[in-house]
Amino acid sequence: MNKYLKFIVSFLAVLILILFSITIIVIIKKYSHVEDKYIENTEIFPKLNENESVQSFNINGNKLYLYVKNKSNNKTYIIIYNLKNSKKVGSIIIKD
Repeated sequence: MNKYLKFIVSFLAVLILILFSITIIVIIKKYSHVEDKYIENTEIFPKLNENESVQSFNINGNKLYLYVKNKSNNKTYIIIYNLKNSKKVGSIIIKD
């Protein structure tokens, strides 16, 4: 009985140390992970004509989607910007 009790106590001690180590590692990774701080200081100047206006926008991950409508010819399209480097990735024409 005494032999098994020593084994159980030492096994539980090792198990507690392993789980405590995993918990500490997870906490360190969570708080040392760089959040998306580059978004806070990003300035984007879309080149729009005087007939174009931004209807809405959406941010998904690292991309900014601008929904733009041209008042003169009723064209609507989406302009996509990368928020990491503030560059235009592309545009999607919705209707002519």
